[in-house]
Amino acid sequence: MFLKALACGLATVLVATTCLAQAPMSEVQRRTMTDDPQVNLVLKTYTSRLDDPAQTVVRTLRLAKLLGEGCQGAQIDKSRFNDYLRQAHFEDLPVEHIENAAAIVAPAFSYIDTDKLDHLCAGIPYFFGHRGVLARELVSPGDGRALFGSKRLYFRAPSLFGPE
Repeated sequence: MFLKALACGLATVLVATTCLAQAPMSEVQRRTMTDDPQVNLVLKTYTSRLDDPAQTVVRTLRLAKLLGEGCQGAQIDKSRFNDYLRQAHFEDLPVEHIENAAAIVAPAFSYIDTDKLDHLCAGIPYFFGHRGVLARELVSPGDGRALFGSKRLYFRAPSLFGPE
């Protein structure tokens, strides 16, 4: 148990020190860092229609958690988060249905590099802004950049149900 805690602490320190240096953005990246899905193609991936409404709800919740925790200055509005769950009738869905939806959606959130996370962070107004296509004002936009700056760093998206 002690070694596991030590390893987690060491990993946290290594990630924190790696994240302090922001990598410079290329001109192409700078131009595509927008909340317009015609320019920022990453946005289309996370707003395409899914076969099942439960999958859409699970994807929206995972995306909100990812952006709320992975973008500088972004925060999830907890009351709107709970409202979204109520409006989507999340509590009425059978647990097995939610777990199946989570398993189908999970590959899109397995490992996200910081370039993709930067593009997702820039798209917060599109996803969750005043006229958000997924949910309105669920996540505050922050400054539109990922917390992590190294191109080699992959970000493990937070799980919807705890450790995976």
